[in-house]
Amino acid sequence: YREGDIRLVGGPHNWEGRVEIFWNGTWGTISDSQWTNEDASVIRRQLQHMLPGYAMPCCDDESGDNSSSQIAPHFGSVICTGKENNITECSYSTQNISAQQDIGVHCQQGNQAREGEIRLVEGDSPWEGRVEIHLSREWGTISDAEYYDSREATVVCRQLGYNFYNARSYCCARFGEGSGQIKSRYISCKGIEHRITNCSYNTHLHQEDHSDDWSVSCDIGDCESGRIRLAGGDTEREGRVEICINGEWGTVCGKLWMKNNTNVVCRYLGFSDTYDCEVV
Repeated sequence: YREGDIRLVGGPHNWEGRVEIFWNGTWGTISDSQWTNEDASVIRRQLQHMLPGYAMPCCDDESGDNSSSQIAPHFGSVICTGKENNITECSYSTQNISAQQDIGVHCQQGNQAREGEIRLVEGDSPWEGRVEIHLSREWGTISDAEYYDSREATVVCRQLGYNFYNARSYCCARFGEGSGQIKSRYISCKGIEHRITNCSYNTHLHQEDHSDDWSVSCDIGDCESGRIRLAGGDTEREGRVEICINGEWGTVCGKLWMKNNTNVVCRYLGFSDTYDCEVV
């Protein structure tokens, strides 16, 4: 986990629960009696929930009450404008925090999704599941999954805000068959697109067999030998090159680093080596 990562725990669904933050090497809660919708919206944005709607504070015995958590609070007195992308960009205190009330968040579902939004459903975790896309004011599945590979899966994970370094594509309704209309098929991506609708695709607006519904699993950042990541950059497209060897992340010496090395890293991470990929 990276410093400042957050998660929702203790709630009945993956879009609501007690907010916990990874800080100084451990998970802890956020304690604040003045938690607002603005603060909650930042949590929603940081988690990149694909569900349409809005976020609001929630505090109950299941997801927000301090008695349900066994860990100490890390943050308190959080003040956000609602425009921040990460809770650590808000004003907060890490000093003299009492375990008054752990804050919770509920990311409201709704039917106000934008055209081209996607979501993963029926998975065992938020970062995997059947791919559904919102087209023509309703959700539907994507078919012909046997023709898709890591390039298409990379775009899905990038659009949803998850790590995409080891995105996997699955055919044959791995996470269950959908229902209703199959919204799209024949998708072809280069792997560098930021939205699935930037890829080549055909709409397919009718009901048929859902046995070939497409599913995707996104990388959650685990350290597996040979995996590469960019760390410490201002965006996902830049940063210090780190590689996982024997279960530990480490850096790569840049003394004899060349442009060809950079191209390999960019290609591995799903970026094109022709798109301003350079040594910094």
